[in-house]
Amino acid sequence: GKIAIDYAWIQHGVIVVTVENPPYAGMVPDANEPVESLLAGILGGVFSHFSGEDLNCLQTDCRQCGAEVDRFVIGLSPRIEKVSEM
Repeated sequence: GKIAIDYAWIQHGVIVVTVENPPYAGMVPDANEPVESLLAGILGGVFSHFSGEDLNCLQTDCRQCGAEVDRFVIGLSPRIEKVSEM
């Protein structure tokens, strides 16, 4: 797929990544919750490696659930927990 990285939220401690045509698109038709947990883990691991911090990644939008794109938020655990609550 095609990845776009948005640093507009970096001052809030998160990076937003959108993915067009993710690897598992279409494998789970009509999902009720985000389905790209493996890709979220990969993104979290890659960004953790290059930042030197232990970062987590949360999928916030999912095409299989009706969103326009697959969107992921990457940041430290406390930031990701706040995003998850929203």
